[in-house]
Amino acid sequence: MERVYSIEEQKVAEKLTILNSRCIGMLTQLYNVKKDIIVFRQGICENFNILACGDSNSRPKYFTEKNYEPLISRIQKKFPNVDMSKDKIISQLLKDCYQDVSSTLHYYYQTFVDILDFVDSTREVLTSLNVGGIFCDLNLKSALLSLTEIYRGKFAVKETVNGLIGIISRPMRIKNVAKTPKMRSDLLLRNVMNEWIIIMVFILVGFLLHQLQFTENESHDLWKEALQDCFCFPLYRDEVVIVQRLYEIPYIQNNKVLSKRLKEVTDYTAFAVTQSGVKHKEIRNILKLSLNELRLIFTDQPGLLGPKIISEFLLLLIGSCCYGVAVLNKK
Repeated sequence: MERVYSIEEQKVAEKLTILNSRCIGMLTQLYNVKKDIIVFRQGICENFNILACGDSNSRPKYFTEKNYEPLISRIQKKFPNVDMSKDKIISQLLKDCYQDVSSTLHYYYQTFVDILDFVDSTREVLTSLNVGGIFCDLNLKSALLSLTEIYRGKFAVKETVNGLIGIISRPMRIKNVAKTPKMRSDLLLRNVMNEWIIIMVFILVGFLLHQLQFTENESHDLWKEALQDCFCFPLYRDEVVIVQRLYEIPYIQNNKVLSKRLKEVTDYTAFAVTQSGVKHKEIRNILKLSLNELRLIFTDQPGLLGPKIISEFLLLLIGSCCYGVAVLNKK
């Protein structure tokens, strides 16, 4: 009889951590494939166009030479139902360039093999969760509302900074740990929370059609504040997501109820383009003065550097959110 392993023995948390790290590797491989050679336009199922992009030297020759045009056009017509064994025309065209194609596209082939392996590993972990009876609360509405207090506290930069610097004059307060079930807002970047809110609302309203739940003042106001603070966010490396384009899909445009949300997105993002820069500049100025004040305090009293290390890290985290990014971009 096969022994049944407990949840602790299956190490589900460790597997999820490893899968999360592998996601970054998968994104890197797909990013490189896209930048090297392949651009999908108008959806894979509608029209499979293989276009060379970027450096022309990275293009395989069979994508540019006329000798291979019949092969590419034949695959385009048959895609995605391409059976090399039954299609004699494709088999004959591939016979002459098989070695060249296989050697050049080996990296791309291996990339998609790795992705399939990643999908299988993910399914295995999800099956373990299901068998073990682990319940995951995936309620997007409650997750969205849980950010309300944290997100708005993130904008109170001046009060937060003054409170942290004020700890210097009250040494015993540094030992007081806030007892709260929520993560401290100082440990979350504001742009990360903007991404969470925008994507959660996009899924909640755009696909789950929970219009009645979203009309609540708290969730709608939170979404409005996020849109007015962020009109785009990074996806991976130099790839960015324009928030307005995220909602400009036929599914939303052709829906009478959802099209009203698109109008709101247009207005809020237009406000972000014109006004968010001024607001972020003001926040960075406050942080610059506060960090300089803290530097002077530690220069005058270096003995405080150790006991107040938590305050230092919290201020640096706030600075990395509001000020450090601007400095890095200038470099």
